[in-house]
Amino acid sequence: RRNPELRLLGHAGGQRRSPAIHMGGCSGALPSGLSLNSSTGIISGTPAATGAFSFTVLLTDSSTPQQAVTKVFSITVANPPPTLSSIAVAPASQTISTGATEQYTATGTYSDSSTQNLTSQVTWSSSTTSVATINSAGLATGVSAGSSTIKATLSSITGSTTLTVQAAPLTI
Repeated sequence: RRNPELRLLGHAGGQRRSPAIHMGGCSGALPSGLSLNSSTGIISGTPAATGAFSFTVLLTDSSTPQQAVTKVFSITVANPPPTLSSIAVAPASQTISTGATEQYTATGTYSDSSTQNLTSQVTWSSSTTSVATINSAGLATGVSAGSSTIKATLSSITGSTTLTVQAAPLTI
């Protein structure tokens, strides 16, 4: 004897074609914001609630005699992970001499207000590399007198600050 659920899903084996499947009904609850298309069986939408939800679907086929199967499904909707909202670059607005270095840090603030040190994860850049360069660890070096914007970027979020470089004093 074949499992009617497998046959309804088109896995009866051999070359025999399975009959058309119809959704006869649905009971229970999907999360608010989701819907079940009774023609295709596809669940779509954006859930507005978190938690575990169960619903029961009655499937029938078009064979004679008609076969039916009831299946209980469960869906769990979890809170989405927090997303990166902003990056703060520190220290802010520093002035160094040519040849001197300044270590920068990048702190990310997330949608749940949590913060995380992102210094080793961001991409560091200097807007004017003839004035200051910065390496992948956030260490900037003054090259010549002028001003440069130091940027830290991660996932299209950028934080920045200004670095001013002054000519080193002459020593006699």
